[in-house]
Amino acid sequence: MNILAKTPFTLPLTLAGLFFLSPATAQKTITKKNSQLGVQYKVPKTLQQIPVNPVNDSPHLKDRWSATKKPLYGKGGAYVWGMGVLQFFPEGIKGGAAITEGGSRKPKKPGDNTQLDRFRAMNRFPDFLSFIEKSPRYRVQIFEIKGKKEKQRAGDKLFYKHYRWKRGSSGTGWIYEAAVYQVNGQELALLVHFPEEFEKKLSRTVRSVLQSLKVLKKIKKTKEQKIEGEQFVDLDPKLRRPLLAKAVESIKNLKEWGIFATKHFIVLYSAEPKKKAKARAFARHIASRMDEMHDVYEKYFPPHKNMKKWWSVLRICRNRQEFNRYGGTGGGVIGWFNPLSKELVIFNGKSGFSVETVAYHEGWHQYAHFWFPGAHLHRWFDEGHGDFFGSMIRKGKNRWVPAKSKMRTANIKSLVATKKFVPINAIVRWHTDKFYGPGAANYYAEGWAIVDFLRRGRKTPYWKKEWAKILPTYIKVALETKDTDKAIEEAFKGVDWEKFQGAWIKYVKKGL
Repeated sequence: MNILAKTPFTLPLTLAGLFFLSPATAQKTITKKNSQLGVQYKVPKTLQQIPVNPVNDSPHLKDRWSATKKPLYGKGGAYVWGMGVLQFFPEGIKGGAAITEGGSRKPKKPGDNTQLDRFRAMNRFPDFLSFIEKSPRYRVQIFEIKGKKEKQRAGDKLFYKHYRWKRGSSGTGWIYEAAVYQVNGQELALLVHFPEEFEKKLSRTVRSVLQSLKVLKKIKKTKEQKIEGEQFVDLDPKLRRPLLAKAVESIKNLKEWGIFATKHFIVLYSAEPKKKAKARAFARHIASRMDEMHDVYEKYFPPHKNMKKWWSVLRICRNRQEFNRYGGTGGGVIGWFNPLSKELVIFNGKSGFSVETVAYHEGWHQYAHFWFPGAHLHRWFDEGHGDFFGSMIRKGKNRWVPAKSKMRTANIKSLVATKKFVPINAIVRWHTDKFYGPGAANYYAEGWAIVDFLRRGRKTPYWKKEWAKILPTYIKVALETKDTDKAIEEAFKGVDWEKFQGAWIKYVKKGL
């Protein structure tokens, strides 16, 4: 049985799995301090802290915890429950006023991500009640408890407002409970979501968590962290210093996450407590290869004056579960780049393909985002180049050569042999609406084979010299006009589609 449930801080999560009830034992808790908020609170010990995703998560979310490693198994399947800490400022207080439509409150500086700031500003609310009643993520209309004033039984004995509501089918739905405190001119909410099926088991734990907030009397100043690779800031201090500072801040309260920098990347990586050295070594290996691959991107697409400068984030999650939880992904997603947050995310683990292949593919998307500012590239070109770079073989330090794609070759050969590929004069015009979907794996394979033919097919007997203009023309027009549909028409102007496709078919059959 599959249940589709919205968790508070992520995209919809499909729940399925084993069917047995856990014993009714109380959950142990740990105390977590957040010096930025000036408070501490309790967290169930089985929950794992997940980094806040700047795109998927609410701008009010400051700490996020999830049962990623130890879900609860019951009649409804595997329940990945969790909790979060949210911060709200009344309108008009510094830090809480929404960013205006025209941009941020302060003049734009190098390292500012105005597009992301605007996106997050659209999802800001002055208080918790407005958030859960008006946010598209919730829109709660019926409460079991709404703002009931209660007092802590121990500790600081602070007053808080208690909220509770339910979602989903009776018996297999979700319960949401929150305690909202007024602390130092800000509103802080502890919000827990858990399966209704386990209400009796978790009720004492949830109550303990909701009543656990304490104000830190003394906040220790943390020593400035020395970061490996910090010298690369000097390549462009005005741009890179704030970007590095933001990255450090994003994992400040996450003990299982580490950071270092390279020439082209700010690298964030996570590790199991006893495997930090191994995880760091893996992250260093990937980062060094990515630095070399970045130089390969530059060889094929040399930097130009209109290219946006940036110091990109490469995030390496410790496993697929954390990767899915952070990105709100699932299914066959094994890596991604988000143009809003501008970070590239992969994970350390088996996915059916090498981590390097995925990193080089997604790294191209990250590079292309800055190389083609404002242009919506056709999918065959963008995904095709992702696989083109992802398939490259390293022959030695900074020596990379194109090769057949282990991921796509068998698929495209089968499609050509059975004549089930999309006609080239059609697929080169496709954007995201047609390219992604049930047949996406086939379209990826075809996109790669077209790019590979245009890149490596010139020395084959099937090649016509007039086709050499196709890629340069598409690139030039897309870059200069941002009109990629016009770029397609200009690039393939005068091309005999039947001859081009016939030569491509021969290349796939004999050259791949």
